[in-house]
Amino acid sequence: VFLPAGHSSNSCRTCISGPLGLPVPSAWSSSTALPCQLLGMNCRTPTDFSFSFRGFARRGGDTDVHRDGWGIAFYEGRGLRSFHDPDPASDSPIAKFVSEYPVLTLNMIAHIRYGTEGKTELANVHPFDRELWGIKFVFAH
Repeated sequence: VFLPAGHSSNSCRTCISGPLGLPVPSAWSSSTALPCQLLGMNCRTPTDFSFSFRGFARRGGDTDVHRDGWGIAFYEGRGLRSFHDPDPASDSPIAKFVSEYPVLTLNMIAHIRYGTEGKTELANVHPFDRELWGIKFVFAH
């Protein structure tokens, strides 16, 4: 899943998706069958994501097993703001700050990690961002 700065759509969509942003098959009825989880929002008008993020962050160690770090990235105009933490989102003071941060955005992506490979450390937490052609792109898997 990737979002370029300033990208918007005709409606606001919030979703939790499986690998590659595809719908989760019914065979994966338990959320713990997925190594990581994503929350994305793409809106036509600037929208507050804090309500959705608060519920999602609880899945990061409180109501689910995804305790191996978390991250979020969102655009403020053409600027990108991102926060990452190797600690569980449900216990993170940074996640609490972000969930109370008054921001309106067109695009947001959040990730909670259930580590199956690599250490539980900041370097393994998504989303990642890269600049290409002067545009900041954000992606997670």
